[in-house]
Amino acid sequence: MDLEFELHRGHLIVVPGVVGTYGSVRLLLDTGTSRTVVGTPVAESLHLQGQPASVRTFRRTLAATEVVIPELQFGIVRATRLRVVAADLSSTAASLGMARLDGIVGMDVLGRMSFAIDYQRRRLVFNADAPVRHRIPLGADPIFPVISVEIGGVPAELIVDTGASHVVLFLPAGDRTFEGVGGVPASILGGDTAIRGLFLPELRVGAWRASHLSAVVAEAPVASRPVKGLLAPTVLGSSYLQFDFRRRELGWRP
Repeated sequence: MDLEFELHRGHLIVVPGVVGTYGSVRLLLDTGTSRTVVGTPVAESLHLQGQPASVRTFRRTLAATEVVIPELQFGIVRATRLRVVAADLSSTAASLGMARLDGIVGMDVLGRMSFAIDYQRRRLVFNADAPVRHRIPLGADPIFPVISVEIGGVPAELIVDTGASHVVLFLPAGDRTFEGVGGVPASILGGDTAIRGLFLPELRVGAWRASHLSAVVAEAPVASRPVKGLLAPTVLGSSYLQFDFRRRELGWRP
């Protein structure tokens, strides 16, 4: 079974779904988020009681509440008695140019079933096993779809993040790994300060390679080798992206 989705800003995937008795909802699918989030109106309508919690975004930490929703469903995906985080998503929706956003589906749900994103047809394909041009193993990370890459000859581990639009590198203040490569103005959606930008000399993902890509840098508390970060699927130029959790592979084709 396929599920049609809306594509926002060329990379954000929004699908219709159902949360308990609340009824029809609009859900953003994000492989770079560990836990599913529901909007405050959904939690209030279902009269859910919970414990104080927090949601850490790219630039800030938001107050939230941990609750248990009776059911979440989109397409053939169905999760019951799911522990999620309830938070105000109105500012997130506004920053994305969306009139309404009821939830963000993270890897606690997305990791339960292999699926593919057909950007050209704007369809989510469940249990996908289609021919692809490129394949690379997924790493051993228990939560996120992580792949090993090389950036200008420097090893890195990147989360394949459907919510991202760039390559994002987490580097500590003063890190000079990519010094002299160049600079590009960049900022993160919803952030209140500019973030350092870079031109990467080369990115290698398996046999695939690209040169002179722009990236943004976020501050990491400590140095990490391999370098950590995020990889937007759009960087791969993929029209079809396949997360095969059974074989532990990422596949894509132009």
